[in-house]
Amino acid sequence: MRKVIIISGIVILVVAAAFWGIKYFPMKTEKPVIQTFSTKQNPAFKAVPRKSPLIIEVKDQDGFFKALKGDNPLFAELRGIPEFETIFSNISRFRDFVSSRSGIGNLLKSKSIIVSVNPSGKNQLTNLFLIQLNDQSESGSAIDVVSREMGPEYTITRKYYDNTTIINAKSSNLDFYFACANDILMASEDFILIEEAIRQSNSVNLLSNKAFTEVYKTIEETVLANIFIDHQTISQVLSKIVAPEIRKNLGQIASYSNWSELDLSAKPTELEFNGYSVTRDSTDNYLNIFRNQDAQKLTIEKAIPTSSSYFVALNLKDSRLFIDQYEVYLRAKGNYYPREMNLLEFRKKTNTDAGKLIKDIVGNQVAGVYTNINKSNPSQNRFFVAELVNNSDASEKLGKAFSEYRKLNKVGDETMLTEYAVGGKKSFNIYRLPIANMAESLFGRAFAGINAQYFALYEKYLICGDNLSGMKNYLQSLASGKTLDKDSTYLANNKESQAKPNFYLYSKIPKVFRLKDVLFKPEVSTMLSSNEDVIRKFSTFSWQFSISDKMIKNRIALKYDPNFKEEPQAVWQLKLGGKLAKKPLLVVNHKDLPNREVIVCDNQNNLSLINKEGLVLWTINIPGEIISDIHQIDIYRNNRFQYTTDALKLIIK
Repeated sequence: MRKVIIISGIVILVVAAAFWGIKYFPMKTEKPVIQTFSTKQNPAFKAVPRKSPLIIEVKDQDGFFKALKGDNPLFAELRGIPEFETIFSNISRFRDFVSSRSGIGNLLKSKSIIVSVNPSGKNQLTNLFLIQLNDQSESGSAIDVVSREMGPEYTITRKYYDNTTIINAKSSNLDFYFACANDILMASEDFILIEEAIRQSNSVNLLSNKAFTEVYKTIEETVLANIFIDHQTISQVLSKIVAPEIRKNLGQIASYSNWSELDLSAKPTELEFNGYSVTRDSTDNYLNIFRNQDAQKLTIEKAIPTSSSYFVALNLKDSRLFIDQYEVYLRAKGNYYPREMNLLEFRKKTNTDAGKLIKDIVGNQVAGVYTNINKSNPSQNRFFVAELVNNSDASEKLGKAFSEYRKLNKVGDETMLTEYAVGGKKSFNIYRLPIANMAESLFGRAFAGINAQYFALYEKYLICGDNLSGMKNYLQSLASGKTLDKDSTYLANNKESQAKPNFYLYSKIPKVFRLKDVLFKPEVSTMLSSNEDVIRKFSTFSWQFSISDKMIKNRIALKYDPNFKEEPQAVWQLKLGGKLAKKPLLVVNHKDLPNREVIVCDNQNNLSLINKEGLVLWTINIPGEIISDIHQIDIYRNNRFQYTTDALKLIIK
């Protein structure tokens, strides 16, 4: 799942970059006009640095500005975040600046603006702005027009590079450079980027890159912005915001694809990104694994609880083929050996071939599910869910692996098998089996972090989890019908989603917000915390992709719902034999001081001790009604605690 979270972070960055994208050149037009060229590609892309990780093209300045400035409640909410308000203010200030200078206004009128985002310095990002001018006459006068209209508050100096004049405009609060080469107007706060743009416009450039030109052909011109992502270098941008542990894995994004393009559009309650990813025909590109995997309708949400924080699902035509092609991909990337070592551990403990087992029993839909997020243990409550080909066959083969594990480890059924009854109606057998990170090994890093130790069968699904109480809660949700396929928020999100996605990530933002300290740098996490009230008004984030000829079609959506109410978060839940007779008491566990336990008493006079995972450690029936409160004492003064209910009853733990 870690990789999914990393890639999803691109979208957050893109939104901010898109807002920043017209910092220098927004203007007002009477009627929006899209700049056209003899070829579909904007020639100004020739000046984009070849390793620029993120590029934004705004074709309709006026439409983009109106969307940000208008009555859209989504953007109005974002203005409540100081960092976004600063960007909006800069846009407004520069729009006023341009509108008051007719020469600059006429020069930029109805022009497309390209923003190239580039790393500079240890933790900095610097933008390069590019505008294709109409002809040599316009480009010949552009520098003089801009210089003349900057005003007396700016000091103008000139430098020269490669037969091109570079102007430095400096005031008390702004210092930037601009130049014109090959009919392209360039501006940046970084002099080196201007030099690079001049060199690039005279050499092999992005318009010579086949993968880039392929995604450029797919753009929608009437949207707010077109966003281009270079997967070979985007990690340089993401590394500025993610936590050190996440940063270690950013390099893997390079193998996801070559280029992606996303069209940004805004609705009153949604930011939407639609576009395509393209890969070279190679075994070391992750998306190539999905070729020939035309999917059916996604149905695995029937086995995902409504209370889940997020899930990531694969919807395939042939899971066997996918597993085989993923193995080829790992060999090409040099990561085959670690995967084999993980699977070998399962074979040693169960005398069972993990790959063959999963190929034999698992159907074409699998999911990684994160239910309740425990801030003190964020790796807990992660599950692997798989559609089964045949229930009885799966039960037989998993049962054989379980028997081998029990025999090899010489452990009795009392610690290996738990019978769990839900509401006295349905009963499930929960088996202990070291499945560990098998899902990641066979289906990819989208399932990273799932360390399953238990499994159960529910209807036509295999459920694997990392803790027993979590498994019970999961099965209880399924048995009671509290699943995503009946959830109104999820169903509303799916109305405009892809009908048959190969990949689907769905998350509830208020719940995932609890992972901010795990995902982001401390300073970013602090900024998010200070704007929590705004962020929690965004209800869901989803990302889908599906096969489209030789490309991958993406849809990403960020939903805004100020009335969204987060359901209560329970780390675990437990059904007692009777109703509570007294208020539960938190008590000290002398073997695990940082984690408390809970002692409860029901109306049948049963006293139970429950651990941090929601497991009942013991239950004692007390003869007669318990009158007094329950107290914890240390009668022997040896830090081993006992419980008293009144002067006549002492329970030694």
